[in-house]
Order: sequence, then C-alpha cells, then structure tokens
Amino acid sequence: MKKMTHTNLGFALRIERLLWLLVYFLFFRFSPNILFVYRIWLLRLFGAKIAAGAHIYPNCSIWLPRNLVMHANSCIGPRTIIYNVSLIEIGQNAIVSQGCHLCTASHDFEGDFGLISAPIYIGDNAWVSTDCFVAPGVTVGTNAVAYARTVIHRNLDPYTIYTSSNLKKVRERK
Repeated sequence: MKKMTHTNLGFALRIERLLWLLVYFLFFRFSPNILFVYRIWLLRLFGAKIAAGAHIYPNCSIWLPRNLVMHANSCIGPRTIIYNVSLIEIGQNAIVSQGCHLCTASHDFEGDFGLISAPIYIGDNAWVSTDCFVAPGVTVGTNAVAYARTVIHRNLDPYTIYTSSNLKKVRERK
C-alpha cells in the first residue's frame, strides 16, 4: 500500500474536494434517478473517466471523481460509498450494488496511524452485491460475485462466487 502524508492531502486537493462537494450537493445528489448522462457529465468535469452507458445513482457518495474509472454499462448503485483516495476502476458490465462501500484508504495501525491507500479493481461482469465492503488493494475478478454483506479483504478469483465475512468459496460460476 502507498503511504500518504498530510502534505499529500494538501491545499489544492482540499480546494478540489470543496468544489466537488459544492457541485455534489447542489447539482448531483438531488438529481432525478433517470439523469445518468447528466451525472456522468458532472463527474467528467471533475476528471472522472466514465464510458457511455454507465449508471451512477444520485445518492451515491464519491470522494474524488478524478480517481474513478467506469467502463461501458457499469453501475454504481444507490447509497454506495466510493472512498477513492486511490483509483477505483469498475469494469464493463460490472455492478456495485446499493449500499456497498469501496474503500481505498485506511490507517497504518502498526506505525504512526498515517494514511495508507491502494487501488480497487472490479473486473468485467463482476457483481459486488448489496452492502458489501471492499478493502484497499482488492481486485474482484472477471465474472466474480460477492453475496450480500460480504467483507472483501482479499482478491476474488474470476468466475467464482463468495459469501460471508471470511470469504468462503461457495462454488464455481458458469
């Protein structure tokens, strides 16, 4: 994981975040559900790389748009938290369901409690279902599925289905 210092989160980033929060609350958060293209446009203004056909619901929370990449027909569901201090990339046709929390940063609890971060990758056709937590540095493989409320703290193999907080493999996916 990449170690971040207070200077990494300097004045320019704070201004960028302040501007984004202003736009988020005034124009993004309360936009009608069907205005996906409008929300994509707003996110692109702040540096997000989002392909056509992506669906981003208005009541999701995105920490830093420029650290978000979404491929064609991917989806970020309602009430999802995208804490993207590092990059979060969501593959083609992948779904991050309602209430999920994708978290790219934590604190170095064995050191000085400094901020550490690592990117999250969600593979093509993967499904991170309702209320899952995805930890920093995790890759969810192509066509992988995490059942509802799974805590994903390590990589998920492609074409595999997982459940529970200890990531017990359920079966292979066809």
